[in-house]
Amino acid sequence: MEKRRLIKSNYKRQWTVELIGFALALLLCRIRVAGTFAPFALSVLIALSLGRVDPLLAFLGLLIGAVIDQPPQFCAMLVGALYIVLTRIYILIRKNMPAIPKVLLAVLCCVATLPFSLTNDPLSLCYALLSMAMSIVGGITLFQALSIARSLHKRRALSELEQTMLLLTLALALLGLGDVSYFGVSLPVVAILFSSMVAVYAKGVSGALIGILLSVALVIGAKAEVQLVGSMAFCMILAALASKLGVYAIVGAFFLGGLLLQTYWMEGLHVVNAQNILLSSIPFLLLPKEWLLMVSGYLNSKRLHEYNSALAIRRMQLKTADEMIKTASICRDIAELFVPNSEEAKQRNMLKQWTVHGAMRVCAECPARVLCWKDADAMGEAILKVLPAFDKGEIINTDPPIDKACTHLPSMLASAYLSYNQALAQQANTVQIMRQYAFVNRQLKGVGQVIGALAERVKEDKWVDNTLENELVTALERKNIPVISVDALYPNDHLLLRISVDLSDGMKPNELQKAVANHLRRPMRLLEVERKGTLGIFEMEEAQQLRASMAVASIAEQADGICGDATGEFRLPSGRVLYALSDGMGSGAEAHKESTTALELLFNLYRIGFSKELVYENVNRLLLTRAGTEMYATLDAVALDLFNSEAEFVKFGAPPTYLLRNEKLKILSGEALPCGIVDEAKPSILQLKLKKDDVVVLLSDGVFDVLGELIERTLIKNKGADNKTIANAVMSAALQKGQRDDMTVMVIHVA
Repeated sequence: MEKRRLIKSNYKRQWTVELIGFALALLLCRIRVAGTFAPFALSVLIALSLGRVDPLLAFLGLLIGAVIDQPPQFCAMLVGALYIVLTRIYILIRKNMPAIPKVLLAVLCCVATLPFSLTNDPLSLCYALLSMAMSIVGGITLFQALSIARSLHKRRALSELEQTMLLLTLALALLGLGDVSYFGVSLPVVAILFSSMVAVYAKGVSGALIGILLSVALVIGAKAEVQLVGSMAFCMILAALASKLGVYAIVGAFFLGGLLLQTYWMEGLHVVNAQNILLSSIPFLLLPKEWLLMVSGYLNSKRLHEYNSALAIRRMQLKTADEMIKTASICRDIAELFVPNSEEAKQRNMLKQWTVHGAMRVCAECPARVLCWKDADAMGEAILKVLPAFDKGEIINTDPPIDKACTHLPSMLASAYLSYNQALAQQANTVQIMRQYAFVNRQLKGVGQVIGALAERVKEDKWVDNTLENELVTALERKNIPVISVDALYPNDHLLLRISVDLSDGMKPNELQKAVANHLRRPMRLLEVERKGTLGIFEMEEAQQLRASMAVASIAEQADGICGDATGEFRLPSGRVLYALSDGMGSGAEAHKESTTALELLFNLYRIGFSKELVYENVNRLLLTRAGTEMYATLDAVALDLFNSEAEFVKFGAPPTYLLRNEKLKILSGEALPCGIVDEAKPSILQLKLKKDDVVVLLSDGVFDVLGELIERTLIKNKGADNKTIANAVMSAALQKGQRDDMTVMVIHVA
């Protein structure tokens, strides 16, 4: 299989080279010496023959080019035909033809056709000999270029000699294009401009020489006007100076150069004009970053290192994504092992079977069992019918086929009752196991979904923006900010930055946020600040339509000053923010520990990407499974999406939430048990669209229980005040009524 694949790959490669040879031979037929000789058409045949590629297709291109071009190049056709025939005869005889005989054979073919090209003019012999020399030298040059092209898969930087060989090949192709132009667009000039942009991107100032040399070749070989060299030199210098700023700066420099030429040097209009620059810049800008780094890497070892690094990162991303997808698939497969069996008919059948078997154990030795148990199903139903009365100690009324006069009836019912209760216990145990199965099934599926979603994010094309990272590092260093590194990511198509900074100088987060916003010319939102000694890691994203801020007022009931309530704010990427208030059972350190643990789990599961149903189920089970304790806590959460103004209010046994909008108060409530009481506890969820200047107020039980309707009057009275003022006002009103529990007020303002 591998051998067949390798043969197929080599065949495709050979076919590609033959097509390129066809196009090159067709093109190079247009290059003439003294208007009579076309030396480089034979060069293509020689190069392909030396490279062990069948030159027959290239010879077809030579024939077409020689016939189309006027006057027809009969001498070139004759030399090419003779070379093809003789090389094939030699191969038929000797099987293999070394490189030197191939070159010598080309020389002999040129000599043999000299009489057909000579005239009475003595200069014709000189031109014929010059053409023959150019054919041989051109063939060796093209062969070297072919060898270099074949080695490009090794991803190494080319030497100066190798770059020269490729430059000569490109120059020959440009000479073949000659003066091909339409509507003010010159194809050779467009090709030179495109090559120059790539060269400047790859080599900077030294790459400017490539465009100048190509324009010189076009002036000498295709009789282009001398102004081309000056125009290209001017534009190349401007582009080289702007090369460090990226591809758009390079294109902009060319357009600026063309504009200046058009303004101050009118003769340059037909050489480097807007049409030529536009047509060359479009493919240059459309080239993927990886391709551009790959092409320029062959000219510059530094660029090659960047390309290899980018390629390695991309491969690592794809491999990581594939492994994550496999892991997600495994999670889903394992989840299928825990699919609960909820067939009630089987449970009912089990109750009946166990009860019947219990009764039959007593009747096994009775001679009359044949009559009583003739219809076992009817007997089983009759026994099940009388068991409730037997359980309560009531008078038993039996139905056929049970014999009322049977002396074994009490023993039979007692045995059936015992088996029935055993079946009920087994059924309860089975139901509990099925519930656990259902929980494991949901959790594993949830983990698989999270891992799958992360894998898709890893596969995003624009996962890392190296250009923006370098620009930000330079800009922050200019503002004397001790930046260590910058990571620019695009989860969910929104810019996310992670900036590492040295905090030894006491830099404040808002200073960095302001500097980044000024450079990017767009508002930024600070998500998180992580401090590791003198190292600070700042996470921020581009700001959204709305902004949200929060203030909290909290007072502990106990003298130790530890409030059992916990509050938190967690900002997530893509404009999401989660606010939560949890009131643990009781007060003091233990209650604070429970409520804080609930919030930490809530925030972590939201950050990972679990669905909200699984998030709240896990928070409930966390408190439910506390070993050796009976703890529960209320949970009041508000999840905001500041990009689309959506809000989700979640309540686990929490008091109502108050929404103050346009001087009107709206009460948002939901009935639900607190977290940590029963397995099946589910939150009350309400979704709402928020508007600018909305104020959301969350309360703990300690505040709500003492204030009652006074809350509404206090909020209306303080409308328009800032968050902290509103929180303190509500807290003061509650304290005036007397404190009987921990008290917490959270005020969220949407701006």
